[in-house]
Amino acid sequence: MSQDGSSPGLAIASAAPASAPGLRELAGLLGEIGDLKRVHAAHLEDSVAGGRFASAWAALVGGADVREVALRETAAAVTGARLGAIDARVLA
Repeated sequence: MSQDGSSPGLAIASAAPASAPGLRELAGLLGEIGDLKRVHAAHLEDSVAGGRFASAWAALVGGADVREVALRETAAAVTGARLGAIDARVLA
């Protein structure tokens, strides 16, 4: 929540330029993705967002393709927004 009590996603939507109308529809999801920094899981020392960042950074340093890492992490962020810390490792 922001100081005025509104959701961070609403701030993103109101800041969206008129040339990016699709961003307004994604405001709620983007707010949920931002909330991943406050979601913790037993198998992570950090938040879900922190764990994903560390994983992505390690992949990039290890020479992984930037586009593939970006797509994988975007998919993980959207999944995390809906399922929290439930990921492929938990479901395996």
